[in-house]
Amino acid sequence: MSNIQREAAFQAVVDRFIDRVVTPPMFTTAIHHENQLTDNARARARAKGTKPGVPDIYVAQHGARSAWLELKWGANKASEAQLATHAALHRCGIAADVCYSIYDVLQVLRKECFDLHGNTTNLAAEYQARAEAAVRTAETRAPSRAKPRAPRVTSGKLAAYRRAGVMV
Repeated sequence: MSNIQREAAFQAVVDRFIDRVVTPPMFTTAIHHENQLTDNARARARAKGTKPGVPDIYVAQHGARSAWLELKWGANKASEAQLATHAALHRCGIAADVCYSIYDVLQVLRKECFDLHGNTTNLAAEYQARAEAAVRTAETRAPSRAKPRAPRVTSGKLAAYRRAGVMV
């Protein structure tokens, strides 16, 4: 399992992009996913009704416009649960799309007839560059895949071993 948070970095930029280009009144939120929790917290979330496959971003605007966006970076693909959720949303007449770039996000917003800032095309280029930079930063901050070090034995532990007669 990789600790590189590419999609989390991308998600933060997408949220700021939507705030910038979708004209008010509007609402957007990022979704905190149950799969990012511990097993215990995940079980509690399921017990409360949290469903698998919920997209990453929700955006709504006056005039009953809304869309759910699943954000992916690189070669990642939507899971079966995510595709099933998208199908259920589509059956309800609600847009749900997978986006691999800021340009994909813009395409969904245009397809769903959101009212957008007049300079949206140029802003998309700027925010795509920001997304790429954010992902590069996430990659450089990721923990190294180097062999882990052996645990260090402290002087306090050595003294405890001596008192217990384990060491002389």
